[in-house]
Order: sequence, then C-alpha cells, then structure tokens
Amino acid sequence: MKKLILLLVCIFTGTLNAQGLADSAIAKEKAGNYKEAFSIFIGLAEKGDSKAMLDVGRFYYEGMAGPKDYEKAMDWWIKAFDKGEGMAYNNISVLYRDGLGVPKNLKIAWALCFIGHMRGLGGDSTVSLINHNLRKIVDLIPKEDVYEACRWSEEYFKEYVRNKGRNAEKYEALKYSREFPPVIVLATY
Repeated sequence: MKKLILLLVCIFTGTLNAQGLADSAIAKEKAGNYKEAFSIFIGLAEKGDSKAMLDVGRFYYEGMAGPKDYEKAMDWWIKAFDKGEGMAYNNISVLYRDGLGVPKNLKIAWALCFIGHMRGLGGDSTVSLINHNLRKIVDLIPKEDVYEACRWSEEYFKEYVRNKGRNAEKYEALKYSREFPPVIVLATY
C-alpha cells in the first residue's frame, strides 16, 4: 500500500511540476523571452508532453526559435499527431494546404481537418479552428477531389502524414483497404 501511495504522489507531483513548467514557459513567451520559453517547451516535449510538442512546432513555424523551419515544425506536430492532438491535425493540415515544408496537397489537408472535425479532437477552440480551416480548404479544393478523398481510409491519411508522403507505395493499399473503412464513414458516427 505504501508503494502505491508513493507512486501516486510521484505521478501527481510530476504532473504538477510539468504544468508549472508549462505555465512558466507561457509567461516567459508572453514577456518576450522566447529562448527561455523554447528551452522549457522542448524539455517538456522531449519527455512526451504532447501540448509542449505543439508549442515547439509553433516556435519553429513562427520563427521564434530562429529562422522559420516548417520541416522541424512538422516533425514536432507529427509527434503530437500520433498522440491524437487535434491541434496537430489542424496545424499539419495548414502545412499541406499552403505547401509549407511539404508539397501542397489539398486532399490531405481536407482529410486532416475533416477527421479532426468528425472526431471532435481537442477542446472547443481547437474544433472551432479546425472547422474554420476546413471551410477554407473546401473553397480551394475541387469537389471531385473531396469525393475521391472521402473514399480513402483514415489509416491511409495517418500513414501519409507520418511518412510526409514519402514511400507512398508502402501504404498505398491502405487507401481502399477492406480492413479500414473510408473516411466518409466518420460522417455517420
């Protein structure tokens, strides 16, 4: 019983400590101390904090950690994406929508926002931003491309993102896989 209580105290203390560090990083960022804020965020991200991963990616995207680096932003956002962070779906979608650090791909951008929207990934503000970006993409993408992307599986889109579109032949079979339903099925949940 003592070991269980000690374990719970350690977990709770670690959570509080991580939140305290995140709050400190946010305060430093607001004060314009980007280097110190980034140092804290990257430390948390390297320990697996998915919210900090989003922040590290944002620092690279906005150029607050040096020159803008969309590829490094993407790398950190993919880590958060793999943890199911809705904002990662949104942010990666923007990179594909605008062709920043990756080839422009409106089908991928549309699908990421659609999946984030239909799954309700993130809090209200995240879902609202995903919806906003989904509407922007719908204005850009031909309707026949949306129709085609609807028929591909969610797992295909996830693999595409994880691999940044490289080696597509390895996961091409996931597009129309019998094992994974098409994305349009999400609309019926």
